[in-house]
Amino acid sequence: MNRSSVRLAGALSLSLALAGASASAQPAPPTTAATPVEATRHAAAQQRFERGLGLFDHDDFATALTELRASLELFSSPNVRLYVGLCLLRTGHLAEAHAELQRTFNEARDLALTDPNYVDARDAAQQELARLQPRLGRVVVRMPSPVAGVAITANETELLTAMLGIPLSFDPGPTTVTASAPGYLEFRQTVQLIANSTTEVIITLRRDPNAGARPGPTPVVTVPTAPSGEPMAVVPRTALTVTTGGGARVAGFVVGALGLASLGGFAVLGNMAGNRYDEVVAACRGRCQDRTHDDAIREGETWQLLANVSLGAGIGLSLIGVVMIAVGGPRVVEEGRTARSRVRPWFDASRGTVGVGGAF
Repeated sequence: MNRSSVRLAGALSLSLALAGASASAQPAPPTTAATPVEATRHAAAQQRFERGLGLFDHDDFATALTELRASLELFSSPNVRLYVGLCLLRTGHLAEAHAELQRTFNEARDLALTDPNYVDARDAAQQELARLQPRLGRVVVRMPSPVAGVAITANETELLTAMLGIPLSFDPGPTTVTASAPGYLEFRQTVQLIANSTTEVIITLRRDPNAGARPGPTPVVTVPTAPSGEPMAVVPRTALTVTTGGGARVAGFVVGALGLASLGGFAVLGNMAGNRYDEVVAACRGRCQDRTHDDAIREGETWQLLANVSLGAGIGLSLIGVVMIAVGGPRVVEEGRTARSRVRPWFDASRGTVGVGGAF
């Protein structure tokens, strides 16, 4: 059927449908059964249809499609739908054109049983479908193992379960079939459709191994706050070192060293006093009878006094140094361990020396 014959049939049939019984191609007043709202909608649909026909005749198919779809929205007619399919066909949307022309044929065929005005639309749609079929690619989607709640799409077009297993027409080219269901991994396959050929896609869903896994409890972290209410920094307890103290510990080492030096002086002076005492005893052969050795005795007594003073000073300074080192810092303590100081006095009888040792 050529363009003019299709246009004539479409315009005539639309007018008859709108008028209810008139044989004129011009719009006629609605029947008395029509409400004012229906009459207004019919009139607007007729105007949109005629504007679409004018654009169609001037090959402005994209704009004509907008007008014709607006007419369909106001009043459903297979004659208007025929032109919608023709516009889609001429703009290269083959699959959409096929759907509209198929619906046009079905509707016009049923109406033509009682109204001959739809015969031309029926025949025109049938002829266009016959010419279009070889230009389309077809896909048959099958799902041997149905899954509850499955959602299937082909090129983002939803496929109902009743559409599985039958050839579905699409534009030639890549077509992506997807399927998803709760508890299953998504199925996705892209096939290349070829004009006038049929491709089959078999959907097989695999269970999601992580579907039954439950997330563990979220750890609760308590963030301490400063008196101002702002959160304070929290330092992890793993591999943490803490540096404490100040210059008092350094001074403690100095004082302790002086104490140890004084104890060393006590040992030396005591040894010297002992040697002088031995010399005097050997010279006097017991108790001295004269004053010849008074200077040696006084010298020995002085060394003994100094040795005692050094002993007292050494013990006192050592104890003070130990205390300062123990409590004064700085020291580096590994988190999870407690720094302890261990102090032990020592005495060497063979050398006549005493001291204080320990670990901090």
